[in-house]
Amino acid sequence: MSKALLVEIRVRSLYYLKNGDFLIYLLIVGFTSLYSYMAIVKYRTFIYHGWFDLGVFNQSLWTTLHYGAVNGQILWNTTNFGQLPIHLSLILLLELPFYAIYQSPEIILVFGSFMLRLGALPLYWLARDEFKSKGVGLLFALVYLTYPLQMGVSWMFHPDAALPAFLLFS
Repeated sequence: MSKALLVEIRVRSLYYLKNGDFLIYLLIVGFTSLYSYMAIVKYRTFIYHGWFDLGVFNQSLWTTLHYGAVNGQILWNTTNFGQLPIHLSLILLLELPFYAIYQSPEIILVFGSFMLRLGALPLYWLARDEFKSKGVGLLFALVYLTYPLQMGVSWMFHPDAALPAFLLFS
């Protein structure tokens, strides 16, 4: 490598390090990818512990996608038993277009991981504006992303995992 190219790489990397707005997106994508990969590995190797809930959500999405509304219900499991009257999991409606692209329980795990990690974005904005420092905002977001209890939630999908992101955005 030439010396000019190394200087250019150094200047650009320092710019991106100082520009926290780029790094927060990189952190969210990186942690989503990491936890999604680990959840999919657990699912494929039959170490997955939330199999019943994942099966219910998968069946609800699949039947809605292939059969639409039956008896006036969407997200239904059987003809008389639907997901919405029991839990009102509206986040599944948001997930339905992604499930239409790739119809597998794995997309449910990836979507859940993304929704859980998305809460770091408003937390970064709040801390950055409150402390007037992008570094402090990144620190808050990093603490949120590496919080140990999030790892346990990442292994399985549950609609309640999207609540921190929605509450922080509100």
